[in-house]
Amino acid sequence: RMIGALIMVHGDNSGLVLPPRIAPVQVMVVPVQQHKEGVPEAAQKICDALRDAGFRADIDVTDKRPGWKFAEAEMRGIPARVEIGPKDLEKGQFVAARRDNGEKVFLPLEQLETAVADLLDKGRMETTVSRCKEIAPMAEKMITLGKAGDLASYRQMLSFITREDVAKKVFDEIAPKYAD
Repeated sequence: RMIGALIMVHGDNSGLVLPPRIAPVQVMVVPVQQHKEGVPEAAQKICDALRDAGFRADIDVTDKRPGWKFAEAEMRGIPARVEIGPKDLEKGQFVAARRDNGEKVFLPLEQLETAVADLLDKGRMETTVSRCKEIAPMAEKMITLGKAGDLASYRQMLSFITREDVAKKVFDEIAPKYAD
C-alpha cells in the first residue's frame, strides 16, 4: 500500500516525480551530441564530480537521441537532469533541468555542485509542499472512513516522502480535526 500511495502521489502524465530523498538516481547527466570531441569526457567528468559531492548520479551514454534520453529520465522520475553539449563546453556552462516543473537554467560549470544541490533542495520543498496539499483532502477522507490507527499511518506515509519537519507540519494541521 505504501508503494502504491507513493506512486499515486509522486506521478504525473510523464511518469514518476520522485523526491530527491528517495530517488535511486538524483541526477542524470545527458551528453548532447556525444559524438563530438570532448563531450563524452566532459559528461563523465561532471558525473564523477557529482558523485564525489555525494549525489546519486548516473550518465546516459546510449546511442539514443537527446529527446529520448530526456523522456526516459522523466519517466523514471529522476529529480534533476544535467545536459552538456559542445556549445555548452565552449561557453563553460551546462543546462540543469528540474523534473517536477520542467524548468531549465543555464549555469556556469564552476558552480556545478552548489547549483545542483540548490536545484534539488528547491525542487524537493516546492514539490513536497504542493503534493502534500494535493493529497490532504484524500487523506482526510481516508481518515474519516478508516480506523483510529490511520492517523499514525498517514504521518508515517508523509515522513517517508518528505522531511520529518514538513510531515509534522502537514500532519499537525489535519490531526486535530480527527482526534477522538
